[in-house]
Amino acid sequence: MNTFKNALLVIFCLMVLVACGSKDSSPNNSNLGEVVGSENQEDAKSLDVKFYSSAPQIHTWKESYTSIILETLDRPELRTLLDLPLNTNDLSMLKCTGYQNASVQERKKFFVLYLASIAYAESRLNPRSTYLETDGSLSSGLLQIDKNSANRHAGPYIDYRYSQNDVLDPHLNLIAGLYVLKHQLEGGMNDDRPDIKNRLFTNKSYYWSVITLKQEHIIKTFVANSQRNLDFCFR
Repeated sequence: MNTFKNALLVIFCLMVLVACGSKDSSPNNSNLGEVVGSENQEDAKSLDVKFYSSAPQIHTWKESYTSIILETLDRPELRTLLDLPLNTNDLSMLKCTGYQNASVQERKKFFVLYLASIAYAESRLNPRSTYLETDGSLSSGLLQIDKNSANRHAGPYIDYRYSQNDVLDPHLNLIAGLYVLKHQLEGGMNDDRPDIKNRLFTNKSYYWSVITLKQEHIIKTFVANSQRNLDFCFR
């Protein structure tokens, strides 16, 4: 009888271990596009994103960053980001007037380079970079996003609550950034910023101050990369 009880106890313990091991506090991979489709995979490999500076380049743009942006842009609620018309003056500044006639896949590549250019201006591509804002929030990671903003902009869509460590994860940081950009192009989360609707560059910043204060840096970075990667910009 004792042997039988011991056997049951062992089985129960194994079941508990398996159940615990199956739990994951991270966002659902199927929700966040961790599995990259073949078309996105090829595009991620083909995009050659580089940055030039007189200062030593310590951090680089990784292929996995490109992959997560391309795949996350397949989410239905972000399709509006790809369908929205962009301000023609902003596109002219980026020397990408061909965007208006670009395919969905080409537009996705455009936003890879646009976000990469913002990330370079914000953090020099350092995923561990942090900055203490005057309101006490801690802007962090590639796109300098604080956890409260990540939860406000992205949390409801991906059903996940960001921690401080999460915004330091480059992939989760970029996902949050896509939702910030979505709301910027839509004119604010509550349609309260008509002045920024469809705008890549703004006179008064919505979230990223570099879009207003470092436009020239972003434009220079974007154009240098688009000349190598986005033929459709120059059609």
